[in-house]
Amino acid sequence: MRVILWVGSDGSIRETYPTVEPLPDESDEDFCNRIAQKRLEADAEAIVTAFKEGKEIPPSYQRIENQDTSTLPDQYFRDAWTHDGKSIVVDFDKAKAIHQEKLIALRKVSLPEVQLKMLDAIAADDDATLATVKKKYAALRNLEKDLPEMMKKIKTVEELKSFVPDILK
Repeated sequence: MRVILWVGSDGSIRETYPTVEPLPDESDEDFCNRIAQKRLEADAEAIVTAFKEGKEIPPSYQRIENQDTSTLPDQYFRDAWTHDGKSIVVDFDKAKAIHQEKLIALRKVSLPEVQLKMLDAIAADDDATLATVKKKYAALRNLEKDLPEMMKKIKTVEELKSFVPDILK
């Protein structure tokens, strides 16, 4: 499958998967250039429209030449991709922020479950279970604040992707 990669003025990376086939006798390079031209025309129209309507101007994109798509980074951190001038890499700080958001979303799913366990322990007058559940609840509530410190030792994208605090397991 063909893919055309773009780097935006905002540093973001986007992919275009053409839905049309090359014209007869059209080289791959000419095909990519034709698709790129359509993309640039669409960007120009979007910029003019945004300007006329007083909206934020969308970023412009420049085609990345000769990118080997088999070496693209993992899609998990897709929104952290950036172009270093030679290839597409993962911006580690952006990846950390993305992973932190995903962990916080997991925490939000866990909180109601723990709250129900607390209510059950109160209803059953089970002080031992209540104390345990209160500790877990406090840890979940503090997770957003504690995550940056927990993530300080992580040095690679692979370590980051596999990191899940014990409280969320």
